[in-house]
Amino acid sequence: MARRGAQRRAKASGLKYAVLGLLVEQPSYGYSLISQLTEVVGDAYRLKDSAVYVAIDTLKADGYVREVERQPVADSKRTQRVMYAITPEGREAVAMWLSGPAGGSPEPARSELVRRLAFSGREHAASLLEAIDEGEMECVELIAAATRRQHALAGRSAGEWEAEVERLVHGYGISYLQALLDWHRDARAVVTRFAAEANAGEAG
Repeated sequence: MARRGAQRRAKASGLKYAVLGLLVEQPSYGYSLISQLTEVVGDAYRLKDSAVYVAIDTLKADGYVREVERQPVADSKRTQRVMYAITPEGREAVAMWLSGPAGGSPEPARSELVRRLAFSGREHAASLLEAIDEGEMECVELIAAATRRQHALAGRSAGEWEAEVERLVHGYGISYLQALLDWHRDARAVVTRFAAEANAGEAG
């Protein structure tokens, strides 16, 4: 139960900064932020409207976002349409988020990394590489542990329902982690290339 709560908080935190990343560009209405987030991050990260508005309320309470306009809305669950803008404190928070570690377990970390990639620039390559390397190392360790577990199950009678189901479940976990590992390696190759180009430009 505590782990689920921690995962929800990790996702909420990442969503909060993703909203800020959009507001850095320009002020926006809440419903527009939802569609923009889906467009930027992609369908793999499915958003609930309520989660975005909770993130906005949190940002307001933190002083990172302020309301700049309210308009009445007809035929809507929300009686008013509110435009939000980022504050100077919010801009500082985004800069710190983009430069910090992703943290968390592989799934939240990867989701967090995807969001950071979506809003980052070349100047963030070094910190992104650190987060990518951390995620890659954790995937390798978890794959090794899951593989050991799968080998331990190999002695059970093949063909039995319980044995076959357990094999499938653990096989899924290994396949999933392997896909995450491949993604991290691909991301590292791309970010490393741009980091090298940036360093060459500075040296020149």
